[in-house]
Amino acid sequence: MNMGVLRTLPLTPPHGKFPSNFGVAECLSNRGGFVSKSSQFRVLAKTEKGEKGDKEEPKKTKQSLFSSVTEALDFSQTRSVEDALLIEDAREATKSGEKMSREQYGALRRKIGGTYKDFFKSYWMGNMWKKAGWTKRARFARKTQGVSQGKWTNLEDMFMWRVWRNRNLATFLPDFSQDEEREHGACIVYLISQSLTGDAIRCLSFIAIIAMACNVQSLCLIFSITLSMLLGPNFAGASSIGVCYGMVANNLPPPREVIDMYTSNQIGRMRLYDPNLEAFEALRNTAIEVLVGVRNEDLQQLANSYSAAQNWIATYITPYSHQIQFRYIAVGNEVIPGDSAQYVLPAMKNLQNALGNRGIKVSTSIATSVLGVSYPPSAGAFSQDTMEYMVPIARYLNSIGAPLLANVYPYFAYIGDTIDISLPYALFVSGKVVTDGRLSYDNLFDSMVDALHAALGKAGAPQVQVVVSETGWPSHGNGMVTTPANAQIYNSNLISHVLSSRGTPRRPGNSTETYLFSMFNENMKPGAAVEQHWGLFHPNKWP
Repeated sequence: MNMGVLRTLPLTPPHGKFPSNFGVAECLSNRGGFVSKSSQFRVLAKTEKGEKGDKEEPKKTKQSLFSSVTEALDFSQTRSVEDALLIEDAREATKSGEKMSREQYGALRRKIGGTYKDFFKSYWMGNMWKKAGWTKRARFARKTQGVSQGKWTNLEDMFMWRVWRNRNLATFLPDFSQDEEREHGACIVYLISQSLTGDAIRCLSFIAIIAMACNVQSLCLIFSITLSMLLGPNFAGASSIGVCYGMVANNLPPPREVIDMYTSNQIGRMRLYDPNLEAFEALRNTAIEVLVGVRNEDLQQLANSYSAAQNWIATYITPYSHQIQFRYIAVGNEVIPGDSAQYVLPAMKNLQNALGNRGIKVSTSIATSVLGVSYPPSAGAFSQDTMEYMVPIARYLNSIGAPLLANVYPYFAYIGDTIDISLPYALFVSGKVVTDGRLSYDNLFDSMVDALHAALGKAGAPQVQVVVSETGWPSHGNGMVTTPANAQIYNSNLISHVLSSRGTPRRPGNSTETYLFSMFNENMKPGAAVEQHWGLFHPNKWP
């Protein structure tokens, strides 16, 4: 394991980075499915300010403890969307001094796998790490046995099993300030990278839970990506996630600081919507792979003039190609159908020819609205309005070995048909399976991607891969559908799904290269209110 990727993170107390109210606990010997290669290691634990570790645990009331638990366990994998909404409502209610409802308390119990009192007693008593495990109740014993035998895949069950079995998660404590969260997150990455072995996907899912448990909302995604880097290049899904860097805002950090964020958080791929030279300068000599776009307004000139295409390559690619890893060039974004659709393929051909043997592939980024039929996925086909453009584009991509770039948004599909599409199905949390012949779908994302695969096959390009050039879930702007909780559920489950290399039912076993939209909330994006709330980070660089 190469620990060099953690060089910028304050990992141990000698760095002088951690607040004075953090203590150190030792890990007990580990047995079972997740084992540590070392017998013990340091874990940071938060103690009460102004109190010593040997003082008696303060008595907690049902109401005040509920507030602490919901703050400490702010991870998204609840048993249902309804439970997630109940817990979110309860957190808001407790802030204003209101009492939780019976339904909200029930959602909390279902989330943590027992009573809140039992949960706190399992690891925190008298401001010291409690080495006695969970109270051995029959229900929990059955659950932990199921997890250890691989029969339980629910993330909250894995979380509970980990707490009970290894007793080393002193990091799960409530009420962190923002500064403490930043340093705490660094410790979390170190703890997990050192202590978890075995199934890589479970490790990735688990680190997402830990990050969210500390109220580090969007950073859970970044920590997942970081851990995938730690697991090494042989982990198939590790290089399949990127993040879109949109700039339609007047309050964003300068590009150099943004590139530093990508680098420090180990985000290995970036989508740029146009050749921004300031961003290019900052990208020099980084390991970030770049999907760069051609502006829609430039398509006509590039289509009509090969010399214009040569000049575009000479201006934006040649000066940087030895120091920037260009992955694809997206010739237009969601141009088809539209007035400029006729220019897409000629511009693609001119640019590909101008690139020569640089090894960079051109494509175009389309919306799923190019499909006339999308359900069932096997019936996927391009619409009559787009077929005259998409069929030759698909065949050209097939001839040069390039993928089709597609912006895939289960959110928009769901709000367009809330009768036939359920929210859990869109958020990767549905227990139901939708069958399409011999294929089975448990999420809307795979269904939408496979509809594109089917359309490509009907267009005579069955070998063309689909790269998801945008996907995400807004955190605000459309009532209870667009909440931070739902955005967390979608993004974290998408990350786990892509990194699993499960692929889609139609293309199993191949990780779907995917770009999350987007790095920041963009306050100048036109359209509905949701358009400004897709970011993993706020402009102040805080999640």
